[in-house]
Amino acid sequence: MLSDIQRRRTIQYLPNDPDALVAFGFRSVQMFSLFNSMFVNADTLASLQIMQSEYHPNSHQRGPTSATSGAKESLSIYGLFSHMAVTPQGKLKLRRMFLQPSTDLDQIHERQWAISFFLRPGNIDALYSIRKDLRKIKDMRTIVMLLRKGIDSVGRKITVANSVWAMLQKFAAYSLQLRESLRTLPDAETVDVVKKVN
Repeated sequence: MLSDIQRRRTIQYLPNDPDALVAFGFRSVQMFSLFNSMFVNADTLASLQIMQSEYHPNSHQRGPTSATSGAKESLSIYGLFSHMAVTPQGKLKLRRMFLQPSTDLDQIHERQWAISFFLRPGNIDALYSIRKDLRKIKDMRTIVMLLRKGIDSVGRKITVANSVWAMLQKFAAYSLQLRESLRTLPDAETVDVVKKVN
């Protein structure tokens, strides 16, 4: 992380530039523990086909950055499930679950119970409504970052409907709809993920 910040600083600023001292500053460093998580390296992910990128066969279609590299998730275990995550937060969480699998049996049982609960035949209509509500929820991390900076979305025309405050209002409205949809499910109080929403 620190080496990445140093590299970006040297690319964008000349040596002895006083602005480089304050560029890419950080306020704090937080430690996190991989306790109850399995360490899986890149070779293991590729060998077991848990995650595997596939590049465009035409080399002219590949760009220099990761966003324009032309890479997409190929036929892998993660690729089989990635289309089921419909929000940016959900996609990030799913990717993290594949990169750092849990070794906590209670958490694994909790996830299995939640999946079996939502796949019950009687919950299909409510599940469709929940997915519909989730698709409308935007990437709140970006919106909160813009709110902290005191600016609106960069690079596009700002209207009342697409401002940061409008996005926050939509997020609150869709979150309340989602909570109501979850409450209509029978025996929803037995699922931990539903309890967290309530």
